[in-house]
Amino acid sequence: RLVRPVLDELLALLLQRFGETNLWTLQTLTWIANLERSLGNHAVRQQSIRRVISACDSMGDQAQALEACQGLALAISEAGTPEAAIPVYREALTRSDEMGDPASQSQVRRNFGLMLAENDQRDEAEQLMREAVHFANRAGDIEKQGEAEIALGIFLQHGGHLEEAKELLSRGIPSLDSAHPHALMGRSHLNAIESGGSCGCGDMSQAAVDAFCEILREQVPEDLLEEVQIEMVDGEMKVQVRLKREPSQEEQEMLPRAMRHAQHQFQERLRRGS
Repeated sequence: RLVRPVLDELLALLLQRFGETNLWTLQTLTWIANLERSLGNHAVRQQSIRRVISACDSMGDQAQALEACQGLALAISEAGTPEAAIPVYREALTRSDEMGDPASQSQVRRNFGLMLAENDQRDEAEQLMREAVHFANRAGDIEKQGEAEIALGIFLQHGGHLEEAKELLSRGIPSLDSAHPHALMGRSHLNAIESGGSCGCGDMSQAAVDAFCEILREQVPEDLLEEVQIEMVDGEMKVQVRLKREPSQEEQEMLPRAMRHAQHQFQERLRRGS
C-alpha cells in the first residue's frame, strides 16, 4: 500500500514527459497491475492491463499486445468471473493466429484450455490443449512442447485416461528444467500414476525432492551418492546424504559446498520458472 502512491506519481510523470506508448510507461502500468493483483483490486488491475493493450495496438506491437490480452483474461478469471474471460481468450486466439507464430498459438491454447478445464468445459478444453501440443511441435520450441504435453497429460489423467497421460508426462517432463513449476507438477502426477495414488495435485513434496536430487547429482561424482533425504524445518531445507563409498578428502570438502549450491540452484530455477 505504500508503493501504490509512488507508482501513481511515477505514472503521472511518465505520461507527462513521454506519453502512453513509452516503454517505461508500459512497464509502470504492468507494475501497477501486478501490485493491484496482490491487493485484490480487480478493477484497477484490469484497467491498467487494458491501457497496455491499447498502447501496444497503437504501436503495432502484436506480441506484447497478445501477452497483455492473456494477462487481462487471467485477471478477469481470477476476479471470479471466468465466463467473462472467455471472449478475451477468444480475442487472444484470434491475435495469435493473425501473428502466425506457432509458439504463441500453443501458449494461448494451453492457457485457454486450462481455464476451461477448471470450469468443467472439458470438450473444448481438450481440443485446445491438443492443438497446443500440435503448435508447440510445429514451433520446435522444446519448453513450449514440455509445457503443452504436461498440461494435456494432467488433463487426461484427471479424466481417467492414464495410459496416454503417462506417455505425455513422461515425454514432457524431461523437456523442462527439473525445478520448473510445470515439471514439478508433471512429476507429481506421473508419480501418482506409477504408484496408483491420487492425481498428484496436492502433493508436490516428492516431485520437489526428485528435482533437487537431480540438481545435486549434477554437482558430485556419479558413483558417490547412495541416497538423499530432505526435511523441511522451520521453512529451511535440511539435506542429509548417504554415500556409496568412502569419500576422498577433496570430496569431503566438496560435498557441503555442492549441497549449498544445489539448494541455491533449486530455488533460483524455481523462481525463474514461475
